[in-house]
Amino acid sequence: MRTRARTWNGTWSGAPAGARAVRRAAGAAVLAAVLGLTSAGCSSDGAQGGGSRAEPSAAVEAARARAPSPAGKGQLVASYTEGLTAADRQTEAFLRQNKALEAIAAYVNRRIALPYNVPVDAKSCGTTDAYWDPATRAITFCYEFLERIEPAFTSSSDPGLVALTQGVVVHELGHGLIAINGLPVDGDEEEAVDQLSAVLLTTGDDDKKFVSGIVEAWAVMAGQDAKSDTRTAFAEDHAVNSAQSTAWACWVYGSDPDGYQDLVGPDVLPEKRAKGCEKEYEKVANTWGKALEPYLK
Repeated sequence: MRTRARTWNGTWSGAPAGARAVRRAAGAAVLAAVLGLTSAGCSSDGAQGGGSRAEPSAAVEAARARAPSPAGKGQLVASYTEGLTAADRQTEAFLRQNKALEAIAAYVNRRIALPYNVPVDAKSCGTTDAYWDPATRAITFCYEFLERIEPAFTSSSDPGLVALTQGVVVHELGHGLIAINGLPVDGDEEEAVDQLSAVLLTTGDDDKKFVSGIVEAWAVMAGQDAKSDTRTAFAEDHAVNSAQSTAWACWVYGSDPDGYQDLVGPDVLPEKRAKGCEKEYEKVANTWGKALEPYLK
């Protein structure tokens, strides 16, 4: 694990505590795309389909009630709403057992302070979706989304499904951070959120194994999304393409070439592209590090 100082002077200060290769998950196929972190169905203005999203679920309300927060000391708060179908309840049990939402909430909460608590609720939606909802100021992850993408993994209990859920949550939080804090977006918000999410995941006391797990899960997702019979509402709204995937791999690798050396290769990050990734990451981190600095712990 590498630690960085909390100061910002154009780049993150602090040297690696020791280079270590990231062990990739056993049996995971290395596909030609890594962590697109594409929008799960909603931009920061919330203008997406999927039915009304104005009413927060009981779990969201309960999360707010049990975890009131002084301004500037908000947190991401995990919530689960009971599944409406047998399949959804099985998915709910899987996510609860593996503390999927709790783990990503804890990871985020060590890094950034929110102006108020933001629930992230797993629930039945009737569609394969996940989204940031500005009306309720909450993130929703639909059980159906995980059920649809499950065949891409080795089994219904594959750890990659947990990592995939966590990657979706981080991306949707990126939309939330832009909306909540009025962060400037120059151009495409999806690309901006990809960059912001990369910085959020790879600064601070980043756990290489944790981040690498998310990367690998999204590699599987990206490859599966190319197949029309497995596409989800998530992917249909914001396709994961090779350019996005390569860019994300480049930024993650560029944040710590020693720690993420195993990303370099023809199936993930071409060696020729890898040579410029430290500079690419520096540009991304310079922009989003400064934007996030007032909110980092």
